[in-house]
Amino acid sequence: MNGDQLWKMMWGAGAVWEYPKKPKAKAPHVVLRSGKHSDGCVDALQFLSRTQYLGMVAELLARQIRLVVGTKIEWVIGSPMAGIPFATVVGQYLGASRLGFNEKVGDHDLICRFDLESGQTFLLVEEMTTTGATPRRGLEAVIKKNPEARALSCVGACLTRCGATSPE
Repeated sequence: MNGDQLWKMMWGAGAVWEYPKKPKAKAPHVVLRSGKHSDGCVDALQFLSRTQYLGMVAELLARQIRLVVGTKIEWVIGSPMAGIPFATVVGQYLGASRLGFNEKVGDHDLICRFDLESGQTFLLVEEMTTTGATPRRGLEAVIKKNPEARALSCVGACLTRCGATSPE
């Protein structure tokens, strides 16, 4: 499957909104959770709520992660709320032995309640990231609780809105 096919599926699921660019039209826009503004958006929740897409995208991401990581992944940690079902299915495709998730405390803070053994590897999985701030806070939460755990050098995400710039 290529990016064009995936994009068509997202459109077909009703998960894509773009402002129709017309001359002299005042473009409405979306304010993203990061505070950034956009004249369109992809609703990852709308797309991933369809089980056939959830499984297909999770399997595709798991294949890519295996190519990049090249080591056994013992834990897959999901971001709060929407990232949990996606991380669960990705973890199953990766053959992870444990699944966990971070919890949101207040507006921005994340905590980890899971105990990882010294040296255990973990991968953070998100349904979507815009600036990379949530994955960064997620990694910090797991390491704070488990300083001897080993974070893998990538974050698995279904969608990234980081554009041409790398996440912050």
